[in-house]
Amino acid sequence: MVFVHTFAAMNNWIKIEDENILHVWVNDETNEEVEVSPDFYENNGEPCDDCGNVLRYSHTLIKNLDTTTQKH
Repeated sequence: MVFVHTFAAMNNWIKIEDENILHVWVNDETNEEVEVSPDFYENNGEPCDDCGNVLRYSHTLIKNLDTTTQKH
């Protein structure tokens, strides 16, 4: 019997829907930041600049879904 270990099975992880996430990539030559949603990768692969150079991954943004902290 083979046990397959997944991160999801470790109760420390929660599912976040793709529409609530943006990945930020940086062009090191121009310092321009590019934000892409997870579905971008399905159609395009990694983000590239106009010359075809892959941008550097910087960080992930998660939409604040806590409506009690949002200003109206």
